[in-house]
Amino acid sequence: MNSPRLFLHIFFCIFILLAVLSSNFFLTSCTGKEDKQVPRFSSWSPEADKKADTSLKMAFDQYWLARSNLDWPRLYAMEAPHIKWAYSETDFFRKFGRAGKVISVTVLDIDKLHPKVVDAKLKIVVKSPFTGKEDTLYPRDRWIKVDGTWYHVWKIPLLDKFA
Repeated sequence: MNSPRLFLHIFFCIFILLAVLSSNFFLTSCTGKEDKQVPRFSSWSPEADKKADTSLKMAFDQYWLARSNLDWPRLYAMEAPHIKWAYSETDFFRKFGRAGKVISVTVLDIDKLHPKVVDAKLKIVVKSPFTGKEDTLYPRDRWIKVDGTWYHVWKIPLLDKFA
């Protein structure tokens, strides 16, 4: 092969590769789809949906989907730093690992206690690990933003005044 043909062949291959890569980028940016989409597990009332930013909604869905799957290592990883300070992963699982399986979560309202602290009023349907019966609960769920990341705050009676 002579060098002008080789040059054209390489140029053509690079051009095709760049065209394919740019079209994928263009399609992703136009559709608004991101590679890190999280399956929607929770539902949100219109009022709560307006009050929460996208990063909180994503963290919330990741957490409650993990809770639905009883994925305790993932749940522990998403807990606030002070919770991890109070409990090792083993202690956390030992203390809370018998919680019921979450069937559904609805965010009824959001209270912004601080720009980095949110309290959510929830409606949760939980299946009891002991009876298998489904119960509807209406708890409050606390979230805290640390260094740009939202963390769940598992309620610890001694620390609730501070969490």
